[in-house]
Amino acid sequence: MTAYSVFEFYLNSFLELYRNHRKLLRFNQFFNVYIQSEKVDKDSLKPYQEMIRGIRKQFHNIYLKAVKDHTIRTDIPEEEVFSTTIHLMLSAVTRNTVADITTNNVFMLFKAEKIF
Repeated sequence: MTAYSVFEFYLNSFLELYRNHRKLLRFNQFFNVYIQSEKVDKDSLKPYQEMIRGIRKQFHNIYLKAVKDHTIRTDIPEEEVFSTTIHLMLSAVTRNTVADITTNNVFMLFKAEKIF
């Protein structure tokens, strides 16, 4: 299995979340809003950070495989590739889940402003 194929699986897992686990994506969005608005202390977030470390470790293995097989770019720093892909993919599937216009279930997170 190449780094590319594992990376493709990693990216497809976000689509799997969107297709089959929308409630989890909604929860994650509201959890993030809560953490930011309530200024939750770092000690309370240790279990959450441990989970992210596990994902980061798995991504690290993909990156190491890429260094060996050259099937994905490694001229971009590993942390940059990890943070960019996880944030972009999670943002895309979450945005479509939270504001799912196909079912008219729109969850407003921010008050809209009039622009003239």
